[in-house]
Amino acid sequence: MAATTASAPGSPSSATRPVTLYAQMRLAHLRGSFAQAAAFGERLTSTETPEDDAARNANLLGLAYDGLGDHDRARQAFQASLRTAPRAPAVLMNLGFTELKAGRPEDAEKRFSEALFLSPTLAPALDGLAQSLEQQSKTSRAAAVRAIHQSR
Repeated sequence: MAATTASAPGSPSSATRPVTLYAQMRLAHLRGSFAQAAAFGERLTSTETPEDDAARNANLLGLAYDGLGDHDRARQAFQASLRTAPRAPAVLMNLGFTELKAGRPEDAEKRFSEALFLSPTLAPALDGLAQSLEQQSKTSRAAAVRAIHQSR
């Protein structure tokens, strides 16, 4: 006799459980299937989740939109993540890179600086800060940041 599995009434099926959606979104992102990752992320962020998970989910959704070149939606997702977890240096750094790609080096500089305030040795944020300064023609400051980065 074959065993069958049935979800309890009102409970999500395994395909729509938050952990499954997150895994699908993460896999799609790692494979470079950003549109698919964004679709999973939209489904995931529309569900009720604990605050820590909500921040993580919104951050990954932002990365998916960034991969698609949709800077406005990436920015919105990162900002949603920061509303839940405002002291997340990785999210601030991700937002900084999105701002750089969107041609907003002044905003990028602020995000990288905030990330570095929270995590002073975050190498990608140091690199991003130098890039944002260079795009603003602040070459001496950019060189100083690069020197700090290279000395670590």
